[in-house]
Amino acid sequence: MSLTESFHDLRERVDSSDEAIIAAADQRREEIEVTLEKARRDADSHAAELRSKTRDTAGEAENHWKEFQKEWDRHIEQTRQRVAAKKAGIDADIAEDQAAMAESDAMDALAFASSAVVEAEYAVIDAILARRSAKVLAQST
Repeated sequence: MSLTESFHDLRERVDSSDEAIIAAADQRREEIEVTLEKARRDADSHAAELRSKTRDTAGEAENHWKEFQKEWDRHIEQTRQRVAAKKAGIDADIAEDQAAMAESDAMDALAFASSAVVEAEYAVIDAILARRSAKVLAQST
């Protein structure tokens, strides 16, 4: 798959997530829980795929992405623990605190994703330029 196709797939994933979020806002609690579990399975699948790709990279980039993956895994685990604790049954004050933490986590994840998209755009354009330069140099020799 080309870089531009990969970036297009990212946009489609964002559109799909947007639709799921909008739909969840109108669902009953039980339906939201089902939607949440599906989102968790999807997130786990994508995380496993990222870990696999990270293992396949080499050199300095490998270390960078492995450290990034470790940090992201820690964040995901903390979020999952909070969700599990919430399901255990809590009073209204704790529920309010949990809701505020969940919203804060969501805002952080959105900010991170936004930054990642911008970085992906930069990396794709840089790769396109590097490939074009390599072709020009190859043709001139």
